[in-house]
Amino acid sequence: MSSDLYKSLPLEPNATRMVRLLPDKETNAEIECELFTYDLTETEGGKHLYEALSYVWSGDEEGSAEKHKEIILHDHTIPITANLHAALVNLRDHQLERVLWVDAICINQDDMDEKNQQIPLMRTIYAQADRVIIWLGEAFEDGDKALEIIRTLAEKKFMSGNDSATKLLESSSTSRSRCCSVD
Repeated sequence: MSSDLYKSLPLEPNATRMVRLLPDKETNAEIECELFTYDLTETEGGKHLYEALSYVWSGDEEGSAEKHKEIILHDHTIPITANLHAALVNLRDHQLERVLWVDAICINQDDMDEKNQQIPLMRTIYAQADRVIIWLGEAFEDGDKALEIIRTLAEKKFMSGNDSATKLLESSSTSRSRCCSVD
């Protein structure tokens, strides 16, 4: 990755980067993003106004982490996995930018010192996010049926008053993509 793309992070212990996922009306348009420095110092409510993306790093069904797609990041073309690209395409809004924390983009993967500093912050990053988005990949084979079974089971638990099932049901989605959020 280009050294001018990843400016050094401030020495503060809670400094990280966030990525702005820029909007586009065209679904097939290139993914464009911007990085910015972000302070994770706790707020009064404990949550920040960003979303953390959790996803499978593999680039294809065989589990390869080989990078197959590209995004534009501050006028630089950078490679990403096909799975991450699919997540960003599905998360991109048509009108509004979206602020995300995505490990493969926000952490300079070529800088071992930075990785050693940022990886311990991941617990805080996910805990303080307004929402955690879990991207399992594009739906395939009977994946939609499996998610529907989980939803049905959660509904049954919900009817019995199980609090954890209630949270699962509230966070589940009826969409066809294999993505859900955890508030």
